[in-house]
Amino acid sequence: MNQALQVAAPLRTLALAALCACGLALAACSPRESDRTAGEKVDAAMAQADAKINAAQARASEELSQARDASAEAAAEVGDRFELTSKKLANAARDAAITTAVNAKLAQDPQLNVLKVNVDTRNGHVLLKGEAPDDQARARATQLAMQVDGVRGVENQLEVRG
Repeated sequence: MNQALQVAAPLRTLALAALCACGLALAACSPRESDRTAGEKVDAAMAQADAKINAAQARASEELSQARDASAEAAAEVGDRFELTSKKLANAARDAAITTAVNAKLAQDPQLNVLKVNVDTRNGHVLLKGEAPDDQARARATQLAMQVDGVRGVENQLEVRG
């Protein structure tokens, strides 16, 4: 048995030496932070900072692009609303001018009392309400209103009261 222990001891020593050699080889292959020079550490920190700056710039650029898109959409919506409002105002002004012109025409007729005739205009359509002294005056009111530029039609609701 003594002879078996004498053979096993060198094998054990050899195995232990092989494990140590492997451990040293692995330790030599992996770089350690403490093995890096100060310049290498600074370079690594600069590279990390550059990467973070680039990522932040990319995010900021994307957010700016989204803000531009949202701003353009809002501007288009405001433009559409402005155009619609402008058209409504133009129509209202046109209708007011037609009403004024029809009243002026009616005032020139001696049989039509402007105080008894109400003129209302919507989208170029004139509505006449009130009183006329006879059927001829009532018909003349329609003709006079149709002579005004911009009138598309006349609805005569004048009542004959003579």
